[in-house]
Amino acid sequence: MSDKPKRRWFHFSIRDLVLVTVIAAVFAARWADRKRARKAADKMRTEIKLLESQIVRLSPRGFPGPPPVRLPIYQAPAPNPPKP
Repeated sequence: MSDKPKRRWFHFSIRDLVLVTVIAAVFAARWADRKRARKAADKMRTEIKLLESQIVRLSPRGFPGPPPVRLPIYQAPAPNPPKP
């Protein structure tokens, strides 16, 4: 008979287990980060759409932008110049 022991299929070392765990953790972290970034981008898109609709609804003559500023007209006379 041969002196070599039979190789088992599911015979792993600690190093193999740690390597597989690290690879799985990297993929899980990447997936979670992409999901978080996608959620934040979707939230920002909905907020931008809401703000754009409010700007168009509140602006005069249907174009976006702030309404024109009208300065008050004062009816008082000019002050007297100072005496030397």
